[in-house]
This record gives sequence, C-alpha cells and structure tokens, in this order.
Amino acid sequence: MKLSSRSLAGLVLAVALSSLAGCTAQYDHTDIGQARASVLGGRVDRQGITVPEGMIVTVHMVSYNDDNNIMPMTLRAADPTILDVSNVVSDHDFAFIGLKQGTTDVELRADDRVVLVMQAVVGPQPSVP
Repeated sequence: MKLSSRSLAGLVLAVALSSLAGCTAQYDHTDIGQARASVLGGRVDRQGITVPEGMIVTVHMVSYNDDNNIMPMTLRAADPTILDVSNVVSDHDFAFIGLKQGTTDVELRADDRVVLVMQAVVGPQPSVP
C-alpha cells in the first residue's frame, strides 16, 4: 500500500497530536487541612461538611495535579440557600456558612472540571455549653 504525501503528513500530525494530549497534567488529589469551627461545632473532611445553622467553618484546601503542582480551584454549593461557600484570605482558604437547615452537595472544580463532590449538612444550632 502506497501512501500519498498528504496522507502521510496527516498520519504524522494525528500521531503527534495524540501524543501531546497524553502529556497534559491531570487532577491527582486534594489536601484538606484542619477545619476551624466555632465552639458550637462543625467539620470539613473527606466524609463531608457539617455546619450548624448560622455558624461558619473555615478550612484550607489545595488541589494538585499528577505533576504535584497546585491547580486553580473553586467550590460551589448546589443549593446556595442552604450553604454559602466563600473564599477568604487566600485562593485556598474557604468559609462554609450554614444559612438554613438542610443537605446539599458541594462541588470542587479544578481546571474547570468537577473533581470532587462532598455532601454538606447544615444542622440545628446546638445549645451553648
């Protein structure tokens, strides 16, 4: 089988582009730091997010790619009427604000892709100890 120069050039280009696609760094993992909550409680970890109604829990979170480089990331609550998620201090410090009792998902996006979904529960405010 004889290839024309145009077919050969197209084949070379296709192989080159497919090899470049495999070289891009991909999401690897997210480090979740120690959550800072009020005396009334709250937590953020791999099992999920818990915030008492009317309270704030903050945490430092960083996503890394497979080259161990920090990735740009955002967090978004599926139902922002239950839980507000805001950046505080730096790009990787987040505040979770319990607005009303209920359950919602929080999406973590790195490089504009959803890489992690965490369940968030806003519970009743406990009585003061």
